[in-house]
Amino acid sequence: MSPNRKNLRRWSLAWLAVFLCSAPAGAGESLEYTVKGTYLYKFVPFVEWPPSAFAATASPLTICVFGADPFGPDLTQAVRGQKDVRPLAVQDIQSLDAISQCQILYAGKDAPLADVLHAADGKPILTVTESRSPIHGIINFVLEGRHVRFDIDAAAAARSRLTISSKLLGLAHRVIARGTP
Repeated sequence: MSPNRKNLRRWSLAWLAVFLCSAPAGAGESLEYTVKGTYLYKFVPFVEWPPSAFAATASPLTICVFGADPFGPDLTQAVRGQKDVRPLAVQDIQSLDAISQCQILYAGKDAPLADVLHAADGKPILTVTESRSPIHGIINFVLEGRHVRFDIDAAAAARSRLTISSKLLGLAHRVIARGTP
């Protein structure tokens, strides 16, 4: 790993830790989705995708929002100019056929979650959900008290050939490993 990528990870980890401790969800749905949208692109330095996840070496890392977009233009504006190893892009999608162009796929409350997750299963796509049911993505947002937290399904990440940094796993509210509910 290059020194610049290490520094970016350290900075991102510190920012994410501060954000976890100070991001109240109870200040309204708008703030809740600002927090969740910020997480979407702040996860990037802590996840490694296989090269096959991208059409070309210069392809952007695409964050897709499936269904109704709770972030509005804020997410697009927030990622503009952001770059890890690749530039970031945001795309709204409405079709299961379109998920193959995503590296991060956010499926919100109105998405047909079982269908979306089935279509993404085994593909190098970081699925992000906010489900209260046992059906959820690799990362699932949860509200704990007044704070937005996240659980990570390590088994689902492995099936998708994604490597999640131990630092991000350490910040998770809960890590689900193989064979555990």
